[in-house]
Amino acid sequence: MTLSSLKKELQGPVEDISALVSDIQELRKDVAKVLRKVRAQSEDHIDTVTELAESVTDGAASYYRDARKKGIRQYKVWNRRLHDQPATAVLIAFGVGLILSRFLSSDRD
Repeated sequence: MTLSSLKKELQGPVEDISALVSDIQELRKDVAKVLRKVRAQSEDHIDTVTELAESVTDGAASYYRDARKKGIRQYKVWNRRLHDQPATAVLIAFGVGLILSRFLSSDRD
């Protein structure tokens, strides 16, 4: 076997390997493009979800503060009424107890 015949025999596999290397390089470029797009989209979604979570947290905190203020205000109003009118408070408590006892005793009959 001569050198020129060996070159001719190896020419086909060498061309195939060159084409394969070229295809792999193109594939790497395409995969890199896809990864960049996926990363960009996921970062956009992460930003959107983070903003939404912050908004929900802020809204919940605002509702909590408002409910707490209203609760404290109502507590003070009722506390003042109880101190200003203790007899009325005792009568109301007695009436509520009487009504509850009627309901509870009527369920047992």
